[in-house]
Amino acid sequence: MTRPPRFVAPVTALIGLAVVLASALVRPTGPPTGPAVPPLASLTMSCPVTSAAIATSADSAGDLLVVGSASKSPSVETVAAGKKIELDAAGRVPVTQPVQVAGDQQPVAGVWQDGNGVSQWGGCEPPRTRALILLGRSERSDLLLVNPDDTAATLSLRYLGADGEITVPGTRGILVSRHSSIVVPVSAQIPAGAVAVEVVADNGRVFGVGRMASSTGSDVVSRAEAATSTMLGGVPAGSSSVQLTLTNPGLERATLTVQALTAEGTITLAGADDVSLEAGHTRVLDLTAAVGRQAVSLHIVADHPVAGAASVQLGNDLAVISGRMLGASGQLITTGDDQTVVLANPSTQPTKVTLQLPRSSLAAAPLQRQTVSVPAGTQVQLPVKLAGRVVVDADRPLSAGAILKGQGISIEVLSREG
Repeated sequence: MTRPPRFVAPVTALIGLAVVLASALVRPTGPPTGPAVPPLASLTMSCPVTSAAIATSADSAGDLLVVGSASKSPSVETVAAGKKIELDAAGRVPVTQPVQVAGDQQPVAGVWQDGNGVSQWGGCEPPRTRALILLGRSERSDLLLVNPDDTAATLSLRYLGADGEITVPGTRGILVSRHSSIVVPVSAQIPAGAVAVEVVADNGRVFGVGRMASSTGSDVVSRAEAATSTMLGGVPAGSSSVQLTLTNPGLERATLTVQALTAEGTITLAGADDVSLEAGHTRVLDLTAAVGRQAVSLHIVADHPVAGAASVQLGNDLAVISGRMLGASGQLITTGDDQTVVLANPSTQPTKVTLQLPRSSLAAAPLQRQTVSVPAGTQVQLPVKLAGRVVVDADRPLSAGAILKGQGISIEVLSREG
């Protein structure tokens, strides 16, 4: 396998830097205000691109948009020009720039890049007024911020590192014009270490993701949710490195414990019990030895809201899993045959889960039902034979995700939009 070359910030990143440095030099003095999740007035989602910031070899495959929907005709168009894009019968189309997906019934979608021995997955989500993105390797990362709306968005960035909030010029008044996107070169602003970036739209909304590389792989970093109970599902068996980035975006010190749900039960990981995390700080826990190459889902329990994201190295590839709150229903989409859905139940009671699984490769084909019981404190991994949309409906909140296998590996989190 050819080793991917060293990360190089592209021209788009320089444009993003110019936008950032042209902004006002006043930085936020405390946690941003405003609603964490805005009301969603439509069923429209924005989708990232993976390859604009992470350099790959010339023979690597490009980005492939993968869409699943109960609607027979979800619409896809480019954010920048509103150009319509036609999906094939399997709900797929190559893309080279951010796009938006809409349907009369909530679709599930993401961008998949698979080639040269590595894979990347970037889920599509509606724009928001706030997003928290955890980057375990700031020196090899950037942010992609997309504004699909008809009005300009103005936003602020707040950087939280190992010693607290980091002063970065131009963190306020950043303009993202209507129907456009910018790239913020985090690697040029924070030269080393883990960092959490809180994106707050002062006016309008944006869709934001991080993009991060290791020495041999790369992935898209979706937003993480800060709460007293969050889960990261789908750490695959055989992982050679599991690095958990944690951040406390609040105003009070938090104490947290990280548990691992396995097929046999729940264990508290060595070195991850009663961990203290100061307000406004970010730290990394090396869980590699504690996980021991097991297939696990991670459960973060804290006395004040914290957020987490795990950087997992498997073979030559990097997969990043962002922590989310539990949900009783949602959707996933698998990118190929013989993929794996992961269900994790941290409660003290068994959970009954009804899955609707693809029965053909056609995007709008009817789904087939399967019922699964997930014992208390365990995770269950289920093979999915065909690519397509997976609907999850449980009788109590749980964590759900998918391990997407190609030349490399990526981890998808449950989409709860709609």
